[in-house]
Amino acid sequence: MTRLFNAALLVSFSLTGVAVAKSKQHKPKSKIEVCLQLPWSQGYHVIKVPKVAATWIVANHPGAQYASAWYVDADNDACGDPSSQSRKCPAAGYVDNDLDCNDSDGAVNPEVAETCGDGVDQNCNLEIDEGCSTGANCQCFTGAELDAIHAEWQAEAWSYGTATCTDNVVSGNYNQTHIAWYGERYGNASANETTQYYSIDYDESGQAYCSRFHRRNDYDSELGVWNESEFEDTFTAISADEDAACRDVIYDFAERSAMTCQ
Repeated sequence: MTRLFNAALLVSFSLTGVAVAKSKQHKPKSKIEVCLQLPWSQGYHVIKVPKVAATWIVANHPGAQYASAWYVDADNDACGDPSSQSRKCPAAGYVDNDLDCNDSDGAVNPEVAETCGDGVDQNCNLEIDEGCSTGANCQCFTGAELDAIHAEWQAEAWSYGTATCTDNVVSGNYNQTHIAWYGERYGNASANETTQYYSIDYDESGQAYCSRFHRRNDYDSELGVWNESEFEDTFTAISADEDAACRDVIYDFAERSAMTCQ
C-alpha cells in the first residue's frame, strides 16, 4: 500500500512539473522591432525578435537599428513634417524628427535664424520677427546726444552731482525709464545748479511718452536771487516702436557709461 501511495505521489508531482514546464514554455515573450538591411533586398525591413536577439543584432549587424518614427522631409532641410505619415525605418526622403513647421520651404526650420521684417516664422517657434529691430528711430534723443551731455556734466566741477539710470520706476501715475543728471556747485561769490533728464514715460493706459527736461539756475549774489538761465520741457506721445527704440538708446548709453539701470 505504501509503495502504491508513493508511486501515485510521484506521478502527481511529475504531472505537475510537466504542467508547470508547459506553462512556462508557452508564456509569450515580448519582442522588439528592429530595422534590418537584408542582403537580397534594398532598403530596410522590420523584424520582430526577442530583446536579447535585438540587442545582439543592433550591436553586430551593420546598419541595423531599433525601429522608431521617421518623417517625410520634402524640402531636404533635415527636419521632418509632423503631419506626414511616419514609417519605422530609415528611407530616402525621411528623417528621424518632426521639427519642421513648413516642409515646403527649406529655409524654414528650427535651425534657421529669424529673418527680420518678412513676417515669416523662420525658426518654427511660433513667433514672428522676434528679437528684430522694427526699424523705428528714437526721434526724441540720440545716443550721441546723451554721450555729449554726459561728457559735459562730467567736466563740470560740481560740489555735488549724480548721474542715474532708472528703469520702470513709478512716478505719480507714470512708469518711467530715464537717464538723469543733477549737479550743484557753490563758490565764494556764485552758485548754480542743473537738472537734466531724458525719459520714456507710460500713463495708466500704457501710452508711451518721450520727455526731455533741462533746467539750469544761476545765483546772482549781488541781488540775492536765482535766475533761470536755461530751460527745456517737452512731453510727446510716441508709438510703441519708437518707445522700444528710445529705451534701447537709454540702455545702450547706460552700458557705455558703466551705469546700472535700477
